[in-house]
Amino acid sequence: MQDVLRSPLETCLDQMQNASGPPAIGENAFALTGKLMSDRTTMQACARIVQRDLGLTLRLLRIANSALFNHAGRTVLSVSHASALLGTDVLSELLETVPRSPIARPVRELVVLSQIAGNFAWLLMGRLEPRWSDDAFIASLLRSLGEVMIAQERSEDYARILRGSNGSFAGVRAASRAALHFDFDELTMALLGAWSIRGAPALAAQSTQDALLAPSAAAGRAASLAHLLTLAYFRDEDRERDHIMKSCWPRWRRCSVSVSRN
Repeated sequence: MQDVLRSPLETCLDQMQNASGPPAIGENAFALTGKLMSDRTTMQACARIVQRDLGLTLRLLRIANSALFNHAGRTVLSVSHASALLGTDVLSELLETVPRSPIARPVRELVVLSQIAGNFAWLLMGRLEPRWSDDAFIASLLRSLGEVMIAQERSEDYARILRGSNGSFAGVRAASRAALHFDFDELTMALLGAWSIRGAPALAAQSTQDALLAPSAAAGRAASLAHLLTLAYFRDEDRERDHIMKSCWPRWRRCSVSVSRN
């Protein structure tokens, strides 16, 4: 009876929590292995490799924010902070969880798009408030988490969603709701909450008016804007991209500038 009362999102969330998360790109895992074996390695050098990979970043942040390591209960968003907190032994153990098989489409494409969006968010935030650039990068990197996880763990559902979307930006969200009864953003927010990754990533995943206009949400706004523009560009949706630029960008920029002056 209890299972009947559970929402589709809750059922899916249980399945996703037990999954390893997005795969790491093989070349990044190989580079990190080599760096850890070097006598002259630094945690900063290791962090730079981790940060360019969605799978490694998420694994590291999940561990750093777990009750076992994060006794203060403050969300760790900086990869450099997480690397220094956990040390090389944990980084080596983290690599043991990385699948060695190649990442198949469309998961690899989504992972690459996450990285591009993260870089875009970092540049946007760097122009307005550099101290929040890393938060914006992580928020945008994790913004596609729900879609990546569905593509990886429920590939048949994801293929059905893509077929029902007619390739349109808005159609993907509508097709997700029709097939799963929730959209990718809701799953992203639920997963980040379950893994204690709060702050900018959670704000970016919500994409609500209240969340994105909160004074503390500048990094989340940059992440959401970067994510939307990146996907619109790679899906060749000129109309969607123009709509975002005309409506979201001026409002976000005015609000961000106001925040940075306070």
